[in-house]
Amino acid sequence: MNTRASHSAKPTRPRRIQLGRVLALRALALSALALSTVALSCTANPPDGGPVDNGPIGTNQRFSGYVNGLSDGAVVDVVCTERADGSTRGRAIGGQTVTARVDPNGRGNTGDNGAIFVLPNTSAQFVQLQNWAMDVEFPTDIDIPCDGEGTIVFDPCFGFVGCRGGAMADVVKVTFISVTP
Repeated sequence: MNTRASHSAKPTRPRRIQLGRVLALRALALSALALSTVALSCTANPPDGGPVDNGPIGTNQRFSGYVNGLSDGAVVDVVCTERADGSTRGRAIGGQTVTARVDPNGRGNTGDNGAIFVLPNTSAQFVQLQNWAMDVEFPTDIDIPCDGEGTIVFDPCFGFVGCRGGAMADVVKVTFISVTP
């Protein structure tokens, strides 16, 4: 009887340890799966079911434009030079940015175009944005005012594209400030 009791006790104990390890590993795997599912649901789709805010710009999406991280009242630092005719024009200092973000309450709408063109002046010079929430360097080779208030237009209807399907521009008010000594 002693032999049988000691014989039956030995196999039982390793099974309990093994079963405990299996259960712990299963619990760990289920926890990791649940955590990754929650993480994906938080990052893959916004709560309103709209588009992801860092993917390609698509059609019929409302948006807001941003200059240097602000949707209104941004400052654009400018280096100014005097031209031969006595007028002054400036160029933006490098490191400044423009971007657009999906915004269900935004003033802009991509309409049928699925594109946004940033127009820092009235001379048909532009920068095209291709992805939401991706900072693009403010162009440093485009003439802009040296001082004063102005606007930067985020326009889905620029040039040959034309306005279709309810497309509307967003306009960001900015202040151009000369940093030229």
